[in-house]
Amino acid sequence: MEELISKLIESGNITAVLSAIICYLIVNLQRKSTKETRDSRSEELEEKIDSKIAIANVKLDVTEQEIKLRQDKIQEEMQMKISKLNTDSLLLTKDIKSLKEENIGIKQDVKEIKTTLNSMAISLATIASATNSKGKGN
Repeated sequence: MEELISKLIESGNITAVLSAIICYLIVNLQRKSTKETRDSRSEELEEKIDSKIAIANVKLDVTEQEIKLRQDKIQEEMQMKISKLNTDSLLLTKDIKSLKEENIGIKQDVKEIKTTLNSMAISLATIASATNSKGKGN
């Protein structure tokens, strides 16, 4: 606008210069009068933006806290499951050891029964041969 006024002054047309100066003054005064409105609207927008950012940050903090709580809960559940699995594993190991020992005991019992049966068979064979010998001798 200032460039236009300077060109009009150089041209020498006083009516054009006065018209340009009056327009300039009107525009300048209008800008000054609307400045407060623009500034207040800008401040309102900045406040709204700041409050929305603050709300978003609070929501983000809450969300991060919820995530942390969920992670802690999941971690606690996993620790409990691991502990239960460890306990189950120990119990199974003890059961297997007990079954092995029981199996060894059964094998020993079978050997003893076999030895006893062999002894009984030998004794019966001896008795039978002694009875046959006495029966033939009469």
